[in-house]
Amino acid sequence: MDSMFHNNRTIDDRYEDLEHCLDVVHKKDIEAISEMYGLSEKEMRDKYILYLDFEYLYPFYCDLVSAELTLTLNDGSKYTLPAYKVRRPFPNKNWNILSMRNKRKISSRAIPLVFDSFDELNRISHISCVWNFSARGLFEFASIISYDTVFLPKTKESDNIYCIVSYDIPVLYRLRETDGNNADDEKATLMCNYDTVACITNAGEVQTSSADVSDLLRICTRLLQLSETSEAIAELTQNNICAYDFCDAKIDVKPVSESWLLRIYYN
Repeated sequence: MDSMFHNNRTIDDRYEDLEHCLDVVHKKDIEAISEMYGLSEKEMRDKYILYLDFEYLYPFYCDLVSAELTLTLNDGSKYTLPAYKVRRPFPNKNWNILSMRNKRKISSRAIPLVFDSFDELNRISHISCVWNFSARGLFEFASIISYDTVFLPKTKESDNIYCIVSYDIPVLYRLRETDGNNADDEKATLMCNYDTVACITNAGEVQTSSADVSDLLRICTRLLQLSETSEAIAELTQNNICAYDFCDAKIDVKPVSESWLLRIYYN
């Protein structure tokens, strides 16, 4: 299987395809998406599919979670997303997952998007997700996840599937929970997963791994640019209504040869 993007790193699965299990998974995924979009399986096999798997672990008390997912095209316009909702599918309710909705059907996780051609897919130049967390009616915290995207053309005729997997957690919590000695610890490598990581307080103070004034200016400029296409980001940057994280990266998204995503089965 080819590699997938995962928080500015690639995932390489190295295992044998026992009993052609990947073919079975791929077929099931195509069947599920065909049903959601009202297309035949034959029509689906000529389409390009982008899975957006955005998940956020918020380890503190909250009673309301919302998210704004925005896809911006090369010309600055927005891509119209299908309906989606935030789910908490696990017993501890700390993991929040964006899932596609179609009437009563909701994906187990991930939002699959269907495109007629690679050129149509490659018009997407930026993807942002703003997670908002409230407790007892008060807006507590937000996190901005920002990706500038370039989609790489397929090298095999069957490689029509792309995937962005974004697993995130509050920056200060990650840094507090690790001593930085374990190079394999994802908490310790947060600063490497993104080109820019910053914490902004509700007083407008910006904290980064560097005290360089040029870095602060670049972050503020970038946030102002993003606020032009995202209402949620504009509200955060203009009103300073709560503390929030900002994680930004430029990514190259490769096609994958098999969907691999058993977890997108629809309920």
